[in-house]
Amino acid sequence: MCRRLWTEPDHLQVADNPCADRWKNMIDDVTSKMWGIFDETGIFLALCRHGFVLVIADMIRSGKLAKYLLVVVQELLDTFGMNLGAGYNVGCHFGATIANSKLGEQARRNNLKCLVGSFHGHAHNRLCQLSFLATYVEGMGLEDLEGCERYFSWSNGLTKSCRYASWFHRQQEITSYAKHFDSFETYVNLSKLRPRPHSWPC
Repeated sequence: MCRRLWTEPDHLQVADNPCADRWKNMIDDVTSKMWGIFDETGIFLALCRHGFVLVIADMIRSGKLAKYLLVVVQELLDTFGMNLGAGYNVGCHFGATIANSKLGEQARRNNLKCLVGSFHGHAHNRLCQLSFLATYVEGMGLEDLEGCERYFSWSNGLTKSCRYASWFHRQQEITSYAKHFDSFETYVNLSKLRPRPHSWPC
């Protein structure tokens, strides 16, 4: 999440999105059929820009539906308030989803900006990149908004221990992993993020 970067309140795009027709993963039918045989299909999470876990939502009998995004954004808006930036693979589409939901007014009031991470953004339409890609947003610095991708590459090892676990033990394992990762990986790596005064402004 990025705080205090924007001043204009009109960041949520309700108009047609140039990328909306390109993404097959935006179609709920595809993910619902694919994940229909499992009860828990994964987790949906939000990290701060430093990599600490802020929110984890268990995805039950579904794929990446908008309800998980909306729940996470609701929690972040209630907790952190004004001037948040949220990066997501299809952040361009997600801005319109928020604007058309019950969260739309709260998101506008709190000046929420939906963005696309640097890795996924290069597959988006050029007009979309100019508006939503982290690389082109003033104030983002070197932030790539791809922390979740790195987190999931680390946490893939959990699959073996969680595959046949009960619902309780699965959640316990994921929660323990998140706490451990925050304490022994993310916190330790903060020293690598500190800017050097002679090369970067404070």
